[in-house]
Amino acid sequence: MRKKLLTTTLSLALAAVTMLAASPKREFRSTWIAGMNIDFPYYSSSKGTTATAIKNAKAELTTYLDNLDKARFTGVCFHVRALADAYYKSSYEPWASALTGTRGKDPGWDPLAFMVEECHKRGLECYAWVNPFRLSSNATNVKQLTTEWDKKWRDAGWLLAVNNYTVFNPAHKDARRHCLNVMKEIYTNYAVDGMLFDDYFYPGGGTPEDASAGDYQMYLDSGTKLSIGDWRRENVNTFVKELYDEIQAARPDMRFGIGPAGVAGASGDKYGVGRPNITSSDWMYDQIYCDPLAWLSEGTIDFVSPQIYWQTTHKSAPFGPLTEWYDKVGASWPSRSKSPARTPTTAAAA
Repeated sequence: MRKKLLTTTLSLALAAVTMLAASPKREFRSTWIAGMNIDFPYYSSSKGTTATAIKNAKAELTTYLDNLDKARFTGVCFHVRALADAYYKSSYEPWASALTGTRGKDPGWDPLAFMVEECHKRGLECYAWVNPFRLSSNATNVKQLTTEWDKKWRDAGWLLAVNNYTVFNPAHKDARRHCLNVMKEIYTNYAVDGMLFDDYFYPGGGTPEDASAGDYQMYLDSGTKLSIGDWRRENVNTFVKELYDEIQAARPDMRFGIGPAGVAGASGDKYGVGRPNITSSDWMYDQIYCDPLAWLSEGTIDFVSPQIYWQTTHKSAPFGPLTEWYDKVGASWPSRSKSPARTPTTAAAA
């Protein structure tokens, strides 16, 4: 059996800190179960379309859930879309290659439907963990982008590439609409309790901000007076708001959150919360154009769960000052929700 301990190496203890002191305290004790052959499917015997492979894959997942249930977790964040691919039956994107070894090949079962049912049997919430824009992150991923879906997106000009890192261009309205349709299909076809993004927006490592950038002409054509960095952040903010509004219309019972990188604070002065007492640069803000404070300020998100993985003794991003700052942030914006269960929160990843 696999010896990796879920509760210590996979888990993010999302201890929700409510916006209002008067609101009831509520914990979301969850783990991230990653796709892409990281956590699931982990064994080669669990990949494929045979009855044995499907049985083994389901056994992997039920073992995870049984362990989490015993450890008194309250939820699971299940990776259902990592590289514009699906761990569920999709009308818009191909099946994930991790399930069978071939991008687009039907595995013969529906992992997300299985997880929702099995989670709810155990009283666990099931969140659909989605990477909103990412299509590839390395050379291996790029070589797999040969399906009709991939060709269609490339020919339509929806993609933005930096070396081997490719994303749906957040500035392209049709590309954003595609991603919104993908999300809607998940939360309307499956009884998921929430949807969660992590920290993949613009290409990691930084997209050029000069004429060599694939979106530079779009930036010029927009006529904006914003800097290109602010323009990109606004593209992401627009997408988050569009998704939040659509969720409110179709599934107001469902929570929507984002787990950004733990470093933050570049826009803290703008929003009146200052900056954390750390020396790390805010590469989340500067390189992937992600600004959680904007979403909280605008009320377009139910919670943020920052990925604070660093030790208390870390030189540039120590755990203590970051969690203290996020706690301050969490107290800075009042609830915009009528339901305590949907109170916007910050939640520090342990």
